[in-house]
Amino acid sequence: MCIPTDVLKKIDLFSSLGEREASLITSRLVPVQVKAGMPVVKEGEVGSSLYIIAAGRLEVRRAGTQSEFHTLT
Repeated sequence: MCIPTDVLKKIDLFSSLGEREASLITSRLVPVQVKAGMPVVKEGEVGSSLYIIAAGRLEVRRAGTQSEFHTLT
């Protein structure tokens, strides 16, 4: 699944990009599918990627807590 440039530009971080710059970014995106309940990243780990939620939802939880979380869609 490739993210269309108009979808990318709806994200605040990318909203001011021109069509050429947005196309350059979308051409380099690599789709990742994550099964329900599986972690994408873990708190405290050094990251090297930026994840864009194209479909579905993601729960963000703090380590050691069960009730404190945010849902991203």
